[in-house]
Amino acid sequence: MASPEPLPDTVLEHRDRVRRFAAAIQSLPAAQQAMIIAARVDGLSYAAIAERHGTSPAAVEKTIARALKRIALAMGEHEASP
Repeated sequence: MASPEPLPDTVLEHRDRVRRFAAAIQSLPAAQQAMIIAARVDGLSYAAIAERHGTSPAAVEKTIARALKRIALAMGEHEASP
C-alpha cells in the first residue's frame, strides 16, 4: 500500500520553493510588498489599495506587475503568473 505522504524529495523541493518565494517578497521595496500582499493575500481591489496608498488604481496595477516580475525573476521563472 502506497503512503499518502509526499516523497522526501518532493517535500524538500516545496520547502525550497517557499523559501525562495519568501526571500523574493522580502527583497521587494516596501510599497511593492504592501501592495502585492494587499492584493494577493488580503484580496483588496486595486481601487482600495490605491486609496490606502494615496495613488491611482493604474499605478497600483503597474506596481503589482513590477513586483510579480521581480518575484518571478528571483525564483528563476520567466514569467509571473497572475
